[in-house]
Amino acid sequence: MANPLDLLAYSLRSLAHRKLRAYLTVLGIVIGIAAVVSLVSISDGLYAGVQEQLEAFGPRNAVVVPGDISGFAISGGGYAPPSAGRLFDKDAQRVKSIPGVVDAAKGISVRSLLSFKKNNITISISGVEAQPFNKLMKLDILEGRFLGDNDRHVAVIGADYAQGDIFKNDKMGVGSVFYLGEERIKFRVVGILDPSNSVSGTMIIVPFDDAKELAGDALLEGEVSAIRFAVEEGYDVDAVLSRVEANLAGSRGVRLDEKDFSLITADFILEQVGQIIGVLTAVLGFIISISLLVGGFGVANTMFMTVMEKTKEIGTLKAIGATSKDIMLLIILESALIGFAGGSLGLFAGWIISLIASVFDFKTVITPFLAFFAIAFSMGIGIISGILPAYRASKLSPIAAINK
Repeated sequence: MANPLDLLAYSLRSLAHRKLRAYLTVLGIVIGIAAVVSLVSISDGLYAGVQEQLEAFGPRNAVVVPGDISGFAISGGGYAPPSAGRLFDKDAQRVKSIPGVVDAAKGISVRSLLSFKKNNITISISGVEAQPFNKLMKLDILEGRFLGDNDRHVAVIGADYAQGDIFKNDKMGVGSVFYLGEERIKFRVVGILDPSNSVSGTMIIVPFDDAKELAGDALLEGEVSAIRFAVEEGYDVDAVLSRVEANLAGSRGVRLDEKDFSLITADFILEQVGQIIGVLTAVLGFIISISLLVGGFGVANTMFMTVMEKTKEIGTLKAIGATSKDIMLLIILESALIGFAGGSLGLFAGWIISLIASVFDFKTVITPFLAFFAIAFSMGIGIISGILPAYRASKLSPIAAINK
C-alpha cells in the first residue's frame, strides 16, 4: 500500500492542476455549509437569548393567566383566548393560601393613550402590587426608585423613554410628568429601569389601583389580568404548581383538561420557544439539505470527470505497482479534500453571516461542536460522493487504461 502522505501530496497536486473546476465544485458545498452554520448559530443564539432573559423571571416563579395556552405554540389544539376565562381577586387569594406559595402579586395589563409634551402614543401599561412584584422580579433601577405600596399616580418607566428612543428629542426622566388615558390622568416618573433588566425598554409600571382606574369598564369588578407568585425554598416546584392548578380548577368548576387558565413558568416558555425554533430549523434545514445534495452531486460529477481524464494516468500508476486499493483511496482522498475545503470556507462564510446578523441585534452562537460538525459533514459529503467514481477507477485494467 502506498504511503498516505504520498497519496495526500498527489491529490493536492491533482486539484492544483484543475483549479477552476475544483473552485466551482467547492462553491456548491460552501453555500450549503454556510447556510447551515448561520441558521444553527442564529437559532441557538435565539434560544440562548430567551434563556438569558428568563433569568429575571426566576426558576421558582410562575404566572397564572386567563385562557388555556398549553397547546397554542405548535398544534393550536386546546388553545382558548383570554376571553374564555377571567381571573379575580378571589383567585389570587386562593393562590396565596396554598402551602409553598410566597410573594403572590396581582397584576393588570391595560392599553392606554400616553401623552408627553406634544407626543401621543398608545402603549401597554402594567399595574402591579409594588412590594411583592419587586420581590419577584428584582428589577434594577437606573435612576430614582421603584414603586412604593402607598404610591398613586406615579410610574417607573423603561430606559427607552429616558434615552429618547421613543420620543426622539423629548426624553423622560425622574420627575417628568405625562398623562394616561382619554381622561388625561396625570402621572409622575419616580424611577427608570436599568437597560440590563430582561424586560422591555418600553415598559411602564404603575400602581395596581391606578391601572384599575385606567382600565375602567374594560375589566369586571375585582378582575385581574394575571397572578404572579413564587414557590418557597424547600418546596418542590412541580408539586406546588400542581396544587395551584388543581385548586384553581376545582374552585372554578372545570376539569384540568378543560381549564380556562394557564400556569406560565420559565420552563414552559423555553419549551414553547424550543418547539417553534425546532420546527423553523427543520423546515429551513430541509431546504438547505437540497443545496448540500446538489453540492454532493457536483463533487461526484467532478470526480467522474477526473477519472475519465486520468484514465491513462491511473493505468500507468497500476502498471508501476499501485494497487486497486491505492487508486480507490487516491480518488476518495481527493473528493474528501474538496469536501474539507468547502466545509472550512462554508464555516468561515457562516461565521461572517452570523457576525452581520449580530450587528442587527440577532444573538448568535457558534459552538466548537457546530464548527466540527460543519467540516466533518462536508468531508462526509465529499467521501460519499467520491466512492462510486473511486470504485470505477480501481477496477480499470492497467493495459486497457494505458491504451485509451
